[in-house]
Amino acid sequence: MLQLLPEPASISHNHSGTSIISDITKKNKKPGFFDEISLLTVAVCGIMIFACPGCSAPIETYIVKLEALPGFPDPSEIDNPRQIVGTLVLGLTGRQPAIEEVGENRYQFTMAADLQPGVIARLQTPAVHLDLVGWDEYVADNRPIPHEAELIVTEQDMRTIYLEYDRLNKPLLIFEFTEDGQAKFEEYTANHVGNFIMFGVGGRVVNWIPIREPVLGNKGYIEGLLTREQAMRYLWGITMSMKGYRLVIVRDHETE
Repeated sequence: MLQLLPEPASISHNHSGTSIISDITKKNKKPGFFDEISLLTVAVCGIMIFACPGCSAPIETYIVKLEALPGFPDPSEIDNPRQIVGTLVLGLTGRQPAIEEVGENRYQFTMAADLQPGVIARLQTPAVHLDLVGWDEYVADNRPIPHEAELIVTEQDMRTIYLEYDRLNKPLLIFEFTEDGQAKFEEYTANHVGNFIMFGVGGRVVNWIPIREPVLGNKGYIEGLLTREQAMRYLWGITMSMKGYRLVIVRDHETE
């Protein structure tokens, strides 16, 4: 359960025995979050792979383009497409390689071949929405979010989400609310003590916590029984929804 503790970082437990991290700064409690999720997959495009002479492992070269999600403008109409590509590549690979613009809406980067299986799997993962909703009852994990539940914040109310590791080298997905997102979350928890907050991904509940007192702070932690690859897929799906774009591997004939 969440509780105010004197140490800057403390661990408490939710209903299922997985831990929720509360980070306390200036006596403000910052909630942590979730367990394992499962994401759907779609078809993947081709990939260009090149050998690296003299290297112990081959290097892969990717040429990608931006593709807008529904409701977002075409990449040609935005001011910072390369910056968005960089953010998406970081979410896709967990690293930030140099990115070269090689044509209109064409971006190239290279990385070690040992990342290839994970990258291919992530590229098959669709964008997913992260919803924090409130209700007067809890809903078991992996059940649909109730239509009657009140939407508090989504990934659009988050400034960033990124991957870190705890002392046991287990993955933690850390996100920060925007100023408006933090205000909405704190207001709801202050006015609904006794209710529950459910964390939903793709319309299904992945965890829940009771509201015992107002929850303050701008940072949350997603942790639990996640493997690194599961955490990376989660990061990739949420990052796409946050930015409104996905990366698509360009086929050979499209680079000419």
